[in-house]
Amino acid sequence: MQFEWDENKNTQNLKKHGISFEEAREIFDGIIFTSIDDRFDYGEIR
Repeated sequence: MQFEWDENKNTQNLKKHGISFEEAREIFDGIIFTSIDDRFDYGEIR
């Protein structure tokens, strides 16, 4: 999977949340579990 991001947005995200997009991308390196969140009616599939 390939990712692209804006470096200015990445810098803002790092300051705001303490994690870079590059670090966040690592979540996709492992096993991925997918399920539909049907706890509430969001008006969209989540």
